[in-house]
Amino acid sequence: MFFISFTVSAQRTDSLKRIYVNETVYRYGKSFMKGTERLYFRDLKYEFDFSPVGEGSYLLSRRYRNTSIAMKVLSGLTSIATLFVLADRRNINTMYLGLGAQLAFSLADAYYQNLSTQQLDRALWQRNKDLLFGPK
Repeated sequence: MFFISFTVSAQRTDSLKRIYVNETVYRYGKSFMKGTERLYFRDLKYEFDFSPVGEGSYLLSRRYRNTSIAMKVLSGLTSIATLFVLADRRNINTMYLGLGAQLAFSLADAYYQNLSTQQLDRALWQRNKDLLFGPK
């Protein structure tokens, strides 16, 4: 009887190990890995089918990331506009206003990028947990 229960336990451990090695998603630099397959942020939307909580965090991460990208673009546009004002040299106050706006957009970009990263880490953790132990 002891031998049979030990064999069943060993099979469960082996299958968990196989799933862990081949199916979990983790960060690998700026991309992600799933087994030996490299994934990018846009590819992750297909990885949350069985994890509704993880999918919610992923969608929130995408929203924060899109906001971050918009802030980055606005910062760049403000920088270009500030250069034109600087080249004109007629209105120094407008130049300072442009520099302040550029700084504000850059700070907002960093803030939303940080929120996106945090939510994505939560989403991946929840997805991997649901993969190994099932959703609750």
